[in-house]
Amino acid sequence: MRYSQALICFLFAQFSLALSPVPPAVVVQKDIVYGQGDTQSGPKDLLLDLYTPGVDDPSEPIAKRPAVILIHGGSFQTGSKENAALVNMANDLVLRGYVAAVINYRLQGDEPIPSNRVSHLPTQSGVAAPLAQQIAAQAALDDAITAFEWLISREDRYQISDIGLIGSSAGAITAINLAYISDDFSIDLPNRDRISFVVNYWGGALLPLDNPNEAVKSVDQGEAPIFIVHGSNDIIVSFNYSVLLDQRAEEVGLDYQYHVIDGGGHGFAAIDPFNVTVESGKSIANAMYEWIDNISQHSFGQQSVGSWYEPATSGQGLLLDLDDRSKQVFGAWFTYNNEAGSENGQIPGAEQRWFTAQGKYSGRRAVLDLFQSRNGRFDANNTVETSKVGTLELNLESCKKGTARYDMPALGLNGDISIVRLMSNSNCP
Repeated sequence: MRYSQALICFLFAQFSLALSPVPPAVVVQKDIVYGQGDTQSGPKDLLLDLYTPGVDDPSEPIAKRPAVILIHGGSFQTGSKENAALVNMANDLVLRGYVAAVINYRLQGDEPIPSNRVSHLPTQSGVAAPLAQQIAAQAALDDAITAFEWLISREDRYQISDIGLIGSSAGAITAINLAYISDDFSIDLPNRDRISFVVNYWGGALLPLDNPNEAVKSVDQGEAPIFIVHGSNDIIVSFNYSVLLDQRAEEVGLDYQYHVIDGGGHGFAAIDPFNVTVESGKSIANAMYEWIDNISQHSFGQQSVGSWYEPATSGQGLLLDLDDRSKQVFGAWFTYNNEAGSENGQIPGAEQRWFTAQGKYSGRRAVLDLFQSRNGRFDANNTVETSKVGTLELNLESCKKGTARYDMPALGLNGDISIVRLMSNSNCP
């Protein structure tokens, strides 16, 4: 979903965000070693700060909750996990029920030596970023993968379900590399499907460096939802990178929001997410929290499986099934044709007709290829003819209701219907 006219309270504010006090309900574990990374001077400890909700009664079981990795910016040259904006976000997220990890990673000045899993990523001469900075970007991805795997390995200890990524500038580039680009360069990440969302503050898809139009094609159908924020006057990371991400997200059917900050520059010093507002009147941060909550609570999953119907129209329904790991959705849509005798592939007469739909979901959104089946008889050897007639887009508001938008050029039909769950299941009581 695009939001192209975000409001900015001030254009080029020159200040540093202040750290808010840690709320009493938040437990902070500082300087946890989540791994080591090689440098020209030897191994370097990789540190993170872990923010978790306090437990009032240790005897009470803790429900699984999403975790979020926050990755600072700084052109792969500066910055740290003490970044005030990210620390404040981590505290806010914990108060909303999440686990948050704010990480350090190897910087250009560390003279990092990326591991074999990322060292094959392409570097290029003749581009603005010098080779040392490109190698530092490889190391940042290397370390973000290590942090991701560290959290996965402790999912039972911290009761973690899926993991989201929030990044600023270089951190956003790293998050995008991890979620969308790494698989295109054969980087093994067994739990890639556990990445539940990406928040991109003024970053972009940058591999290959000299062809952003090609780089953004690494974003594929069924991959993580994305929340995009970028200032239109950014002179550090091109605003066009986010324009391309927005266009690609729409093209492949990702669940997304895109906020343009008109006149905004680069970084949290230029765009304060806690005070700059978007169209709804919410701050960028609050809009982000609301979006993350919706992704975490209302995305496609086993709670979506089952029978749905359109309450305003009798005689039609939608059966949904899905696979969590491949993000594939399969639907059987039964609807009623009131036209007696027609052409263009419609079943003649006023009778039931059925379609099948298949594709991938991203968060709360699934854009499916829609097929019509004709002819055939029950328990008889009659050939069934199946042909693609258009698309079916499903958008969930919760595990109990949503909308179905159909577009069938082959039949000259399009429109929207509401859908609600017909029967509860164990994941959606």
